[in-house]
Amino acid sequence: QPMEAGLWERIDFLGQIFPQFDGFILHRVFVNPWRYVLNALADNVRIVYLRRRNLLRQFCSHELMFRPGVDRDEPIELDLTRLKTHLLEWAALDRMFVPILAPYHVHEVVYEDLCDHYDKQINGVQRFLGVDPVALVPSTKRLETRPLSEIIANFREVEEMLYAYRFPFRWDRFLDAPATVDLA
Repeated sequence: QPMEAGLWERIDFLGQIFPQFDGFILHRVFVNPWRYVLNALADNVRIVYLRRRNLLRQFCSHELMFRPGVDRDEPIELDLTRLKTHLLEWAALDRMFVPILAPYHVHEVVYEDLCDHYDKQINGVQRFLGVDPVALVPSTKRLETRPLSEIIANFREVEEMLYAYRFPFRWDRFLDAPATVDLA
């Protein structure tokens, strides 16, 4: 893809402003412009790649966060078309990142592991970045811990959609418990 005019100048300008540049946060949704920044900084870049294992829970989190007036205690009705689109888009982004990140030093952190084993995960990140591990107070925590069947009002329909559609990834790990759909 052709590079946007003037992007190299802005990248060079960043290097002049931040000669001791320690890092930045790259959100994977905005991968294309940052691909050039990574290439310019390739020699010294260490990437901590935070991803979600459970894309269904991620979708529920987004729905609870961005829907105005949603009562967090009540089950939410998920739009199956939007859910399927979300799952496919995020899985595609994960696949897109594999070749982009391949040339760099990458330490992958899974959000669910970060929430469940914070000290272990953060110590691993600190060691990867070459700093002495220090105790940190987590600011990341799961806001929703209920089983998905209690969060999603139309859970059975969601489950059936997951079984019926041929996703290009292992979707069964999204469910908290064995499926209730009859596979016969």
